[in-house]
Amino acid sequence: MGENSSLTLPDHTSAENLANQFNEFFIDKVASIHQRFDNNVSWTDIMEADVTFNGECLSQFEPTNETEIRELILRVPNKSCSMDPLPTWILKRCVDVLLPIITAIVNKSLAESLVPPSFKQSCVTPLLKKTGLNKDSLLNYRPVSQLPFVSKLVERVVANRLSHHLAVNALHDTYQSAYRQHHSTESALLKVHNDIAVSLDSKFNVALILLDLSAAFDVIDHQILFQRLEKTFGVTLNALSWFKSYMTGRKQWVKIGQTSSTAVQLSTGVPQGSVLGPIIYCMFTKPLCEIIKRHQVNYHCYADDTQLTVRSQNAMDRNTRKVAGMCKQCWDVVEEKQTYVK
Repeated sequence: MGENSSLTLPDHTSAENLANQFNEFFIDKVASIHQRFDNNVSWTDIMEADVTFNGECLSQFEPTNETEIRELILRVPNKSCSMDPLPTWILKRCVDVLLPIITAIVNKSLAESLVPPSFKQSCVTPLLKKTGLNKDSLLNYRPVSQLPFVSKLVERVVANRLSHHLAVNALHDTYQSAYRQHHSTESALLKVHNDIAVSLDSKFNVALILLDLSAAFDVIDHQILFQRLEKTFGVTLNALSWFKSYMTGRKQWVKIGQTSSTAVQLSTGVPQGSVLGPIIYCMFTKPLCEIIKRHQVNYHCYADDTQLTVRSQNAMDRNTRKVAGMCKQCWDVVEEKQTYVK
């Protein structure tokens, strides 16, 4: 269950030392990104990009029922975490027996706006980013969190209610294709291709700028997120308290085979591999889209990848540099790649 003995890993003589090295590396990487902040940066433009929500707020989560829980359990793949008391496939076979207990646990979390500490533990697996990279360099690995099954079940229930709130209030950014129904990499590609084709048909040169936010999920500032959830997305009262409980006090450790590193408490970010993480990320970065709109640049986003298309060199220098600068202020690190189409 959740073992990683077959994964590609650096050469090592001590699994415990390697696990601690990985955990320290992942933690230090995020800390070093935050240290790059310019203390003299003005956040005025960034905060002004937070549009104030004026619809019906999401103040509490509706309780779930056994029907919803049963559907969610049977829909998930048979993956298990080392923290789970039994494999997922066994739980599915016993689902009707366990339904009342699991449903009660989920509803207690929603009613009390509380995520228990045992649900906020992440067992991290280091994955090589791409085949062929140097396996002995920790820089070439990304952390993927394994989370307890029931904790992810609670997340799925919350995600259903949060996604409904975002949809009925049209709170998704129009040009964000990730983690949304009826959107995909295909819709992102079609939008970018169309913007380029229209410009070329109009006899313009086109600059395509790709922005890649470094360690995007890991550097989310919790306090800014809570402010944004309330002001921009209308998540208030008990629902907001639940998110505060969910985000704070999280711990992670790295597991190599049967050996685990020391657990470390996290102060920023959302766990990769979580259900709510991608949705939270898109909500947190919505001001990026608002900033881009202000500078009249065509754009499209897919998760943490942003594509900008600009018709002239002057426009690129004036507008996209401003956009990239704002990204660096708000999300620490932006890697820029430019492609010209003539």
